[in-house]
Amino acid sequence: WSGNIYGTLGQMFSNASIALSYIKGDNKLTLNYGTHINMKRDIKDLESGHYNYAINEDQYIYDYIRESQSWGHQHNIGLTYSISKEDNYDFQIKALVNTSDEKLDANKNILFKQNEFQEERTGTLNDYKKTLVPTLDVYYSKILPKNNSISFNVVGSYFDNEQKTHSMESGSTGFDDKMSINNQKKTLIGEFVYEHGFTSANLSLGYRGHFNFLTNELKNSMSEELQKQNINTQKHYAYGEISGKLKSFMYRVSLGANYDMQSEGNGFHNLTFTPLIMAGYNINDANSIRITYNSSTQMPDMLQMSDARILIMNNFYQTGNTNLENSHLQSLNLSYDLYLKKFSASANLFYDYTSNSLFDSYQYGDDCILFQTGNAEKDIRRGVEINLNYTPWEFLRIGGSIGANQQVFQPSKEIREFNYWSYPVSLYLSAQYKNFSFDLYQKFGGTFLSGLYKTGIEKVSYVNLGYAYKSFNINLQCFFPFIKDKYSNETIPGSIVYHKTDYHIKRKDHAFALSVSWNFGVGKKKKSVRQNMENYDSDNGLFKIK
Repeated sequence: WSGNIYGTLGQMFSNASIALSYIKGDNKLTLNYGTHINMKRDIKDLESGHYNYAINEDQYIYDYIRESQSWGHQHNIGLTYSISKEDNYDFQIKALVNTSDEKLDANKNILFKQNEFQEERTGTLNDYKKTLVPTLDVYYSKILPKNNSISFNVVGSYFDNEQKTHSMESGSTGFDDKMSINNQKKTLIGEFVYEHGFTSANLSLGYRGHFNFLTNELKNSMSEELQKQNINTQKHYAYGEISGKLKSFMYRVSLGANYDMQSEGNGFHNLTFTPLIMAGYNINDANSIRITYNSSTQMPDMLQMSDARILIMNNFYQTGNTNLENSHLQSLNLSYDLYLKKFSASANLFYDYTSNSLFDSYQYGDDCILFQTGNAEKDIRRGVEINLNYTPWEFLRIGGSIGANQQVFQPSKEIREFNYWSYPVSLYLSAQYKNFSFDLYQKFGGTFLSGLYKTGIEKVSYVNLGYAYKSFNINLQCFFPFIKDKYSNETIPGSIVYHKTDYHIKRKDHAFALSVSWNFGVGKKKKSVRQNMENYDSDNGLFKIK
């Protein structure tokens, strides 16, 4: 028998998990349960914003202050059976069920202007999301004669989603909108890999297929009747790869291709060559250098391709884009690593070019503004990232990272490109004395370019004091102990809507948490099956209310 228990009780969130394993011979059976609860604090997050836009001959200004609370909980329970024969085969089957409930309540005070007309308004938003996701995950790996092996992984998931939203706004052009969305999404992912080991190289051949089927039902004030829509997507990836080492040289070459498709409505069928090439050289025990080129594609989220329309405010709608296509990322990196007795450093020069980049944009509709995802004309990111680590004494470690990144973004041929620099910085300190430990981490704010927005970097800040005794650990944490989580977003000049927001995530300020964990075991010990492939679907099919 073996297992572990973990729990955190905090002001910002609480979570807990328990796992229990039984081992007999080569067989292992594990039952696990976990929960994460976002606490409903009395403290409300604050957002102040400003819209400036025109529709036809009318000029609009919309200033607001919004207070909001978001909370909810997630639960997951799983049963895993595995059998592992050393130097022969591994088989594992996992049955999982995840549930989540998310809630958002927000109140607005608004100053609305249309040309010379001006009035004060109030508004409310209540958003409730509920999801049930059962998943079955099967993995098998077999070692064959003459340095051959095969592996496959099949994952099937079913997303049952329910979303109810109520938004209203007072005033002469106010509204009261109740929206109900019910959708079901079925996902099937299958991957197969064949490997052969040569004397100083490895050959891999593989294929992965990802199939999504979404049925969406929407009802709100836009239509008295229930709107139904089906969206089906497929993503196929096949590749052949050889990698190895020749004295101080390392190499990896993968020739692959992606076939992405969306079969409903206007749809798309895109075949993209996606190679990967890496060459490295170990200069000596302390220095190494590596250059890498890789390529990949990204599918839009299912509901980014939907024609469903949601009311945000008067004459303002959030909607999908039925003409949306997948994006293609090509990345070139030059890396250098240095390892000394007390000091280590890594530096990375990078150049990323994304064609058909996915970004949120404002478009003119029929006497309205539409907020939807589009494909950009140009999206380039280039710069340098440096990570440093210094250990002056055995008990103390100090480090951090710094970067200088330039982004070049052009939403369409008709709009000029926009250039923007950002300088992300983070620092950490870690100390350990006997059974005690101390950790401090701080990610400093700043901005980066995300589509049409200069987006604020949400700060990360925490202090952790820990104590460990044998298999027992206890930690006291404080989030945002010295600073407040404030940041701003602002549209770039190419946007037809000027929008600026200032956020203060008050519920994170000086939030404390206490964590306790315990690992235990009696009798035979056996490691879990280590999968060389892990597949999952991160798109739950829900609308993300902006």
